[in-house]
Amino acid sequence: MLRRVLSLFVAVAALGMGVTTASAEIKVGILAPRGEDAAYQRWAELGLYLTDRMGEPVTIVPLAPSRSLYFLGNRHLDFLMSNPVQSAISEEVFGATSLATLNKRSGDQFAGVIVT
Repeated sequence: MLRRVLSLFVAVAALGMGVTTASAEIKVGILAPRGEDAAYQRWAELGLYLTDRMGEPVTIVPLAPSRSLYFLGNRHLDFLMSNPVQSAISEEVFGATSLATLNKRSGDQFAGVIVT
């Protein structure tokens, strides 16, 4: 369910951004506090699913928390799935816009935010 919702937001936002040209590659940064390998294993299937559904390559880019704002600030990402603190920093420093918040079964106390 979570991946379907995320894929819907990425697809709609990508269409609105006009990144669906023939040579476009959509890069989705994923905050990886437990390690980049673990994050890639968890989210790689989403990249394949979005690539298949959108007809454009979607690359999942797992990032250590210390690297995510650097990648966002230097425009190496089209989307970033991060934590609320980094989302607030991204909005304030880079003018990013939050698209959605993820809620876990345990509640929304520790939710993620997608920013572009």
